[in-house]
Amino acid sequence: MIINHLLRVLVLVTIAFGCGSKKDGAQEAPIAGSAAGSGSASGRPAIVTSEMAETFELYVVAFEKLTADIEHAGNDCKAVLAAVQRDTKDLILPLAPRGDKLTEAMKAAKGDPAAGEWFAATYAPRMKASSARLKPLETVCAQDAELHAAMDEAMSQFPMMRRKK
Repeated sequence: MIINHLLRVLVLVTIAFGCGSKKDGAQEAPIAGSAAGSGSASGRPAIVTSEMAETFELYVVAFEKLTADIEHAGNDCKAVLAAVQRDTKDLILPLAPRGDKLTEAMKAAKGDPAAGEWFAATYAPRMKASSARLKPLETVCAQDAELHAAMDEAMSQFPMMRRKK
């Protein structure tokens, strides 16, 4: 269950930016470095603002810290629960104002293939590597409802995990 939530992050990020189509005849944002557009030296498409990239980076760092703390807690489900609750409070919740802005910016960039490719290339490997740290949690603490609820709460704070209303 926990791994499914985390893998959903990866899928949703790619879908959010890589699928769909622009309305009103809007053109796709060109890939940075192309003759038609300008982006960062990192190849970030112009539609992905530095604020979007910085906010996404902060969420990925928070996720990496969360998974490292879970891994460090080992097979002690109560210690894992404490780590999830602490990191949610100390790392993830403080990002909420930036996350709300990111959610709106992601809506504006939805369907842009260059943005989807950039986000996937930039963040998916790190998210996937961090998610791999949690596989033992699926067996060791699989029956811990309180831990699953805490993890669901933590993941719901990530803009890329929020369910559409």
